[in-house]
Amino acid sequence: MRTSEYLTVGNIYTRKQLSELFKIRDASLNNGVFRPKGHDSVWLFVSERKTPDREQYADMLIGNLLYWDGQLQGKTNHLIERHKQSNLEILVFYRQSRSEHPGSGFLYEGEFEYYSHHGQYPTHFLLHRKMSILELSTYDADELSSEAEYHEGEKRSRFTSYYERDPQLRAATIELYGTTCMACGFDFEKTYGAYGKGFIEVHHTKPVSELGGMTSVNPETDMAVVCANCHRMLHRSRKHVLSIEELQSMMQRTKLL
Repeated sequence: MRTSEYLTVGNIYTRKQLSELFKIRDASLNNGVFRPKGHDSVWLFVSERKTPDREQYADMLIGNLLYWDGQLQGKTNHLIERHKQSNLEILVFYRQSRSEHPGSGFLYEGEFEYYSHHGQYPTHFLLHRKMSILELSTYDADELSSEAEYHEGEKRSRFTSYYERDPQLRAATIELYGTTCMACGFDFEKTYGAYGKGFIEVHHTKPVSELGGMTSVNPETDMAVVCANCHRMLHRSRKHVLSIEELQSMMQRTKLL
C-alpha cells in the first residue's frame, strides 16, 4: 500500500487525522520519521522553526528542494538513503511552525526523492520533489510566463514565445534532447546541483514573426534546448534570430581570436 494514493497534495493533515484515516495506533507516529505498518511509504514530519525543547535541526524547504537533517543517532537514515532500492516512497508533511495550521497540522507537500547527503550526527540530507518531465516543464513554464515587463501600465511579454512556454511542447522537447545546452554544452545540474536538476530553456528555432499566427510545431525539427545565456544571444537581434549553428560558429571564432 502506498500512502500517496489516499492523500491530496496541498491539504492540511494533523497527526490525529492521519492516525484515524489509516487506523494507526503506533506512538512512533509522533516522531519526525515514521513508516506506517503495511505501507510502502516513509512519512517525514518537518517543522522549520522548532520549539525550544526540541533538537534544533536545520530544516528548510526551498521550492522543490528539502534540506533536512536526519535523526541524531541515524537509525532511520537507511530508509531515506535507500528508499528507491526498497521501493519506498518518501512523503513530506511540512510547516513553518507548530502554530502555523489548526491542530498543529502539516501541509502535505507530496512525494520527494533522495538526492544526496553529507556529514553525520545528524546527517544532512538533500531531497527533491518527485516530478514527471511534464510536471517540471509546467512548473518552469509558469515561472517563464511570470517574466513580464510593465511599461506605462501595459503588460508586455518578453522575447520567449508561446511555444517556448507551452508545458507539453517543453516536455516533448526535453524528452528528445535532454537538459544540456545544444549550443554550448552547459548543464544546470552540474553547476547548481539539485537546484538546477531538470532545468533548461526551450527555444523555438523558427521566428514567430514568420509563422503567420498559430501553427503546428514539431519538437524534433522546430525546437531546441539551450541555456539562458545562449537563449538571450539567439534572440539578441529582433531582425535576425540566430540559428544554433550560427551561434556555435560565433563562439568558435571568438575562441580563435
